[in-house]
Amino acid sequence: MISIKTTARILTILVLMPGISAGGLPAKQEVLKRFAALAGGPEAQVTNAPQGYFGFSVDHLSWDEKGPSLEAFLALATADGRLRMIQGDRVVNRPGGPGFQGGDRLLSWWLNPAFAREVETYFPGLRVRERVRWQGRWKVLLVPQGLPVDTCGLYFDEESGLLTHVGFHAELMDWQEKDGILRPRTLRINRKGGHTDFQIVEEFSGSLPHDP
Repeated sequence: MISIKTTARILTILVLMPGISAGGLPAKQEVLKRFAALAGGPEAQVTNAPQGYFGFSVDHLSWDEKGPSLEAFLALATADGRLRMIQGDRVVNRPGGPGFQGGDRLLSWWLNPAFAREVETYFPGLRVRERVRWQGRWKVLLVPQGLPVDTCGLYFDEESGLLTHVGFHAELMDWQEKDGILRPRTLRINRKGGHTDFQIVEEFSGSLPHDP
């Protein structure tokens, strides 16, 4: 029969094993490393070549009797955070680096070609907070320092290792595999009365124009 003292030592070793925090939760590095392996690909393949996207934003609003409204967007993004995006009359022109405002953070990160390896660039100071039950599945919640959980908390699916929700209202959906790398083709923003889906239809190689 194992003594209480021996049992305590075994439990201590298990709790302090690499990848497990003292609270029994996975360590932040392990959560991000697993996600990068699934959705980031080999680090050696990450380049700063611009990635082009063509897609649509689709508004699904309960009060709109005409049904979903659709608007095309065209975007070019690089791994260092630069982004040029045109959607109707809206033009997003990000030079890269800090200084995100509102939804700019989420959209810029989703379109970044190396998004799975740049989580902490867009959501700095992450720490593991808790394990939560959401939509019948267990999620590991990582929270960034100085940013609100309701818009910037990161919910990683414990079983798949994928990031499924950002805050209370944004979902990463329609994960598809390309060259062995998974990527969410749809970013859903839920709001009162409905939701808006940003959907990638096609990817292409492009180039960013020089700043004037």
